[in-house]
Amino acid sequence: MRRVLILVEGDTEERIVKDVLVPHLLDRGVVLQVTKVTTGRPIGAAPFKGGGDYTKIRGDLRRLLGDSNAVAVTTWFDFYGFPRNLPCAPGELQRIEAIERRIHASLGDLPRLFPYLQRHETEALLFIDPALTARVALQASTASRIEAHRHGFASVEDINLDPQGAPSKRLQSVLGNYAKPQLAPTVVQRLGVPRVREACRRWALWVGWLESLGHAEVGSASRPPWWTEPGAI
Repeated sequence: MRRVLILVEGDTEERIVKDVLVPHLLDRGVVLQVTKVTTGRPIGAAPFKGGGDYTKIRGDLRRLLGDSNAVAVTTWFDFYGFPRNLPCAPGELQRIEAIERRIHASLGDLPRLFPYLQRHETEALLFIDPALTARVALQASTASRIEAHRHGFASVEDINLDPQGAPSKRLQSVLGNYAKPQLAPTVVQRLGVPRVREACRRWALWVGWLESLGHAEVGSASRPPWWTEPGAI
């Protein structure tokens, strides 16, 4: 068995990892251990979790990389809304691959670290099956409205046009203030890994790389395919 450490953005990603990816990868020789990013460490109290400040992300990644028994370290953060205090040239902040490489470089280009950003948000996964999402949200009548937001995009991972066109904003316009930490993990669990990877090519490349680590030696994680493919966001 190979241990892989993953730093996630919040409750939603943490639950999807625990409920969906952990059992999926365990069958493939990978023990996936998830940590939610620390946003603060008050003296004498438990650290705050969740949110996005790049200095906190970098600090947590450094701590994870200190575990020499882990074959690899990765992340699951949204590309949309990623912290602006990452040391990047302004143009690089518009490219998902550039941000991933900047994260990597900011920690010394370590061979076990390969950050992954979700294109454009984790909520994109909720557009794979609009009827299922509507039923899980207990608003079955909204399925056609969710489906309408899916039209015009080649993939659910392409859904995004501007701040009001992000997947989360589209869902909120239909469902109201839905419970994201409950809705998304339940929908993804019911969809299952095969269906999500069929609908989300970039996510599929990431999961495929995670599966491959079941055969890797510590410190020898191969360069993942989403880093080697040409193209922007």
